[in-house]
Amino acid sequence: MSFSHLFRERQIIIRSDHGVKYLRLSPLRQKLFAGVSACSILALATWSLSTLTVLSDIQANGVAFVQAAYDRLTGHVAEDETAEEESIPEGTVVVQTEASPTERIAELERRLEDAEAERRRLAEERDKLEAERLRLTTSASAADKKAAALAAQQEAIQQLIKRARAALERTQRNVSQLGLEPGKLLAMGPRQGMGGPFIEFKRAGRGSPAHDNLVALGDSLDKLTDLQRAARAIPVGAPLSAYGLASPYGIRRDPFNGRMAMHNGLDLAAPQGADVRARAPGKVVFAGRNGVYGNMVEIDHGFGLHTRYGHLSAISVKQGQSVGIRDKLGAVGSTGRSTAPHLHYEISFNGKTIDPRKFVETKQHVF
Repeated sequence: MSFSHLFRERQIIIRSDHGVKYLRLSPLRQKLFAGVSACSILALATWSLSTLTVLSDIQANGVAFVQAAYDRLTGHVAEDETAEEESIPEGTVVVQTEASPTERIAELERRLEDAEAERRRLAEERDKLEAERLRLTTSASAADKKAAALAAQQEAIQQLIKRARAALERTQRNVSQLGLEPGKLLAMGPRQGMGGPFIEFKRAGRGSPAHDNLVALGDSLDKLTDLQRAARAIPVGAPLSAYGLASPYGIRRDPFNGRMAMHNGLDLAAPQGADVRARAPGKVVFAGRNGVYGNMVEIDHGFGLHTRYGHLSAISVKQGQSVGIRDKLGAVGSTGRSTAPHLHYEISFNGKTIDPRKFVETKQHVF
């Protein structure tokens, strides 16, 4: 199709106060003007389309930015959302839109509900932590009290061990000073009645300091108890309330023939009829006439210890009778091989006589 008929030569008449002018438009000029106009219109259309696209993007980005800003103001924005917000390029045109009052109120109510739920959760967590703290505090306090009690108990046991060992050493020393060996004395003692089935006791704390302390205390107390029981069988003190030493223990000149002889006891001079008393508990194994001893009483005190009381004028006990300390056994006399009233006093250990002088001069409170 040809557009030549549209561009015929034309004339434009222009009237003004100065006269009339004629403007001639040739076909070529008309074609050029039409081309320029078409290009202008096309350029204007393209610019309008681009502008609409940019405005659409601006509107979308603006809505997102406004939502992020609102979230930040209400304190409930997520970290990733904040990061996206901060990554908006500089220079981006933002179009702010404002939510309606109803939407804002609804959003605030939702946020308040979430905040209240979070507060309740935190309160429950706080109560749990407080309960756990109280439990741990109570447990720690109980543990501290238990540790203090155990420490005090161990200290008390240590003091008991020291006291038991000191008493044991003191008793052993006193026994040794009498000429007796503590070990032999205990060995001569009667065996205690014990028995029953063997049932092993497995202690969980075996080998611990507390267990070792208890074992050490038990051993010390057992030894002390045995030795004190043996010490109570030792006849200490004088069998007379008043006396004079007429003849010691050992080698002496015989009062009848003048020859040297062994004297197995002490001759304690005292008035006729003075009370003779036992110096330790025991059992009477002899009470009667015994040759050169005259009227004699012999007592078995246990642990291998025996005492003899000779030349008595009278006997106050019978054979087989049990006597206690300071019980009357008889009276001073001069029966048997004797020159005058006195008490022949003997002590024997394990069948052998020993010097009674230390026993007589030792006070009872020593044991």
